[in-house]
Amino acid sequence: MSWLSEKWKELWSSRRTKYYFVTVIFVVSVLFLSENNVIRWINVMFDISSQEEIIREYSENIKEADRRLEVLGSDLDTLETFARENFYFHKADEDLFICK
Repeated sequence: MSWLSEKWKELWSSRRTKYYFVTVIFVVSVLFLSENNVIRWINVMFDISSQEEIIREYSENIKEADRRLEVLGSDLDTLETFARENFYFHKADEDLFICK
């Protein structure tokens, strides 16, 4: 037991060992024990990438809706077709039959 104790004291008395020990404790605390640790950072990165994908999808949907709105606003025949197909509009002298 004394041999182990002497070896430990010899190892610990080195200045370099103390710096290594303190550095390891600091790195472990920063990487795993702090509130903003590496695991949370990785999870947040995945969340951000998924949110950016959703933003891209919504941007594409908005562009498509703007394109359709422009077409509907500029062409009356297209507007009439859209209204008849989606909202079952009809003229006063027409009968409307819905077949599904």
